[in-house]
Amino acid sequence: MRATNLNLTDRRSWLKFQHILTSFVSDYFDLVAPEQTELKLQSQTLTIAFTFLADAVDQDYANRFTQQIEQWLLRLQLAGVRRIELQFFLADGDRPVLERGLEIHYIAPHALQTAGASAVTQSPRRSGGLVRRIRNWLLSPENIQNLQTSSRLAVRDPKGFLASAGATVRTNFVKAIDWVDTYPWEAKFQSTVQAQKRRHQRNIWKALFEDALILLVIVLAALWIADHFAGPTLDIAAMPAQHYDSSMTSPRYRCSSPGIKLENYICLQKGMSYEQVSSILGSEGKPLGIDYQFGGSLNQSQEIREKLARGESVNWKEQPVVISWQDKGMVVNATFRNNELVARGYRKLN
Repeated sequence: MRATNLNLTDRRSWLKFQHILTSFVSDYFDLVAPEQTELKLQSQTLTIAFTFLADAVDQDYANRFTQQIEQWLLRLQLAGVRRIELQFFLADGDRPVLERGLEIHYIAPHALQTAGASAVTQSPRRSGGLVRRIRNWLLSPENIQNLQTSSRLAVRDPKGFLASAGATVRTNFVKAIDWVDTYPWEAKFQSTVQAQKRRHQRNIWKALFEDALILLVIVLAALWIADHFAGPTLDIAAMPAQHYDSSMTSPRYRCSSPGIKLENYICLQKGMSYEQVSSILGSEGKPLGIDYQFGGSLNQSQEIREKLARGESVNWKEQPVVISWQDKGMVVNATFRNNELVARGYRKLN
């Protein structure tokens, strides 16, 4: 928290101090009455009087409030004050039931005014203070000397430099783990919960509006992050029925142009149907006979001839039929069974 300079001998600073003190005490409105807080500055002693709301006061809660306000007052730079006294009264009492006093570093009012005037005169040159501080830190003699020492050590003894760097990293890691282990997480959580309860009790509608606004921002940020890092989605149901060109799925487009030639012969694969082969070769084939090497027998051939003689139908798909395609320079033979290509062969005529 940035320290605030307040000259309590100045009326404007006095009113500002009253305002920020009332705002701080409002977080503990269930313990003390903010509107009954009284202040008095006399003989460089600042007296702050609080009034408890109830006669039965939670001692731990009161001690925690006292520690918080003392830490808050010590962070302020109050000019014209040597000592701060805290007094706590009951609602119907005229004597304090609890008193605390602390000595602070004395700041003369004229010194604070002189510092403020010099800050005003130097304000045009203080733009970019963060950049200037970073530059001064990088160019500070101490950092430059450390960098030069580390460079010389790395050149002369690389192993020693790596060992030293590793030891430094381990030390810092152990310190970080110790800090995590010793940090009062439970007390911090409880104080945060109590602060949120007081905020809701002080103004429930304002607190609910702020909570809803924060929740909305978190939800929007989460949705944006999820949408930004999510991969592309493909909604097949939203696609039109014909969202691709089916012509390229035809076997004729996976080979050369239709025709009886060597490129298309090489393109013929086992398992192709007669229709696919005809599409690739560009015409209908001519049956030559039955190849008994891929099934069937002479007896079956005799049975087929007898069926044909009687005028009965024959299931040619079950027979290994050889079909031929012929062009001027080439003959292609293909054997089909159950409408699947099981063998192929070719012969050039010239």
